[in-house]
Amino acid sequence: MGRACARRGDARATACAALGVALAVALPAATQQPQVQELDEVTVTARVARPLEDFVEFPRYDSVAISPGGTHVALGWTEDNFVRQVSVTEFPSMKPLHTQYLQIFLGVSDLRWANERQLLIQPDWPLHGFLRLRETLGSILFDDFDGRHLQQINPIPAGDLEPLEEQRQEEDASGRKKLNTLRTNNKNNGKQPEKPAEGPVRLIEARTGTPDEALFQTTRTDRAGDTDGYGAFRLSLQDGRQSRVALLPLPGGQIITGPEHRVALVCGVNAQNERVVYYLPPEARAAGKDWQLRVRSPSGERGLTPVAWTGNGEEYYALDGRQLPTRAVVVWNAADDTERVLYRDADVDMDSVSLDPKGMPWMFSGTGHFPVYWYPDPGHPLAQLHQALVQKAPREQVDVMNATDDLATAVVRVGSARRPPIFLLMDVASRSSLKGMYTYPKLHGTRLSPVDAIEFQARDGLRIRGYLTTPLDADDKPDRQRPLLVIAHDGPGDAPSDYRYEYERQLFASRGYAVLEVNHRGSSGRGVAFERAGDGKWGREVQDDYADAVRWAIQDGVAADGHVCFYGTGFGAYSAMTAAARAPDLFQCVVGVAGVYDLPDLYKEG
Repeated sequence: MGRACARRGDARATACAALGVALAVALPAATQQPQVQELDEVTVTARVARPLEDFVEFPRYDSVAISPGGTHVALGWTEDNFVRQVSVTEFPSMKPLHTQYLQIFLGVSDLRWANERQLLIQPDWPLHGFLRLRETLGSILFDDFDGRHLQQINPIPAGDLEPLEEQRQEEDASGRKKLNTLRTNNKNNGKQPEKPAEGPVRLIEARTGTPDEALFQTTRTDRAGDTDGYGAFRLSLQDGRQSRVALLPLPGGQIITGPEHRVALVCGVNAQNERVVYYLPPEARAAGKDWQLRVRSPSGERGLTPVAWTGNGEEYYALDGRQLPTRAVVVWNAADDTERVLYRDADVDMDSVSLDPKGMPWMFSGTGHFPVYWYPDPGHPLAQLHQALVQKAPREQVDVMNATDDLATAVVRVGSARRPPIFLLMDVASRSSLKGMYTYPKLHGTRLSPVDAIEFQARDGLRIRGYLTTPLDADDKPDRQRPLLVIAHDGPGDAPSDYRYEYERQLFASRGYAVLEVNHRGSSGRGVAFERAGDGKWGREVQDDYADAVRWAIQDGVAADGHVCFYGTGFGAYSAMTAAARAPDLFQCVVGVAGVYDLPDLYKEG
């Protein structure tokens, strides 16, 4: 079988679990400063293997954000693998103004400017037992650009509260009150709570149209139905005061704002595993009424996911996988539950959206073998910038992360499977790079191994895709007949492998191993039929896809027969063990990390 190079569009997801921590500590100013380089073309010079530490160290930068007026740049960066900082510099001089150390192991999940002076940070924390697998913490830090007014919202440890189980009754058999989220009238809705937000919180909007306000939500509530400290809140960045604007019908759901940044929609998965969308019409709010259930998709079915207001009435951009072979971009009217399809790719699910500073979508993307982009307005300045960069670097993954309000300057992340990402500060009009930050500066200029997109036919005829990383020989050509390492993604339906940079691929390839990653049947991104092809087949056909991939690699001459190891985490660990049990002569080594091996127990406990 032949190979075809490809790119993928969305980042690899990671597993999450609830952890509680204290969030930030005030330490003296950092002795080091983030490294900002004038960009140059990559000149590959290193022919010897880099030290292992150069591959496994944490990325130097995890986030870069430019202020609305373009006068400051904030950078989340790491001095070593354990201590991270948030630094603020002037722009365009990049003169350091302030550095805030974070608690050891703490990182930055989300970094946004609310206005020209104030910065909001949503931290993350490593999953227990792992440094690289991280979860977003339910707290928000906000600070002035000079670091003089660091404050924190809701340091309550996650895990002290239980996820809400949606109830249909007013009270249970014992008479204890239960929160009924399906009521049309909630007497507590709209009332100001007696205490600040309770439980984990999540940032919704940093720029709400009011310079000194941000919008956030709680993500859980307690089983007793206490509503006093829960809901969607406006945060005053001047004095830290909170005011609730709505209770939420789905505590873990995603909030979408509508006209005048009002809380309008909540979407997500309820306790019955149904995908739901709730709508809060303006007239209902004025009458003191509650949320209206607009969309309910049965358990296991694809649903409707609103992503942003269109700027017109009660219409919203949404991603819709209902009764369609692949997920489409639609305009959905929340008032009458009607929609019209704007774009659908025949082979790839559209699954992500990029927003400009006003919260308007300028690009949708999907993740097949090649990335699929669609621009609602191709003339939008950020769409024009993105199209120019993709045309210039067709094998690179290009993400416009954020921009100034006037769209004059943007932060762009560019990288590929063979090149670690670079954060660029770019002039939008001229499409020229102003400054750059290398996420793995020690690997800059290193000759990394090629990563090819592959496709082969499984034993039942289904076309399976994946990625193959091959070491280079002395003549800089892909080496053949190498020991093979199969790396399984977690899932089963989540986190398919893509064409973004992954340190494991390059680490093992630098030591002479070929690396094979397989997006087995049931993996997301290729439409409902391929996703459903894995249902009820986790222990059979899904694992046979891995065995068929290894046999393909051996027949193609890439892998050495009798020198194959299978490695995975989570569901990937289950795949490693199961595939090896089904084809014991094919694998000589199996490594399972934090695996799930008892599915009935997982169903009962997880």
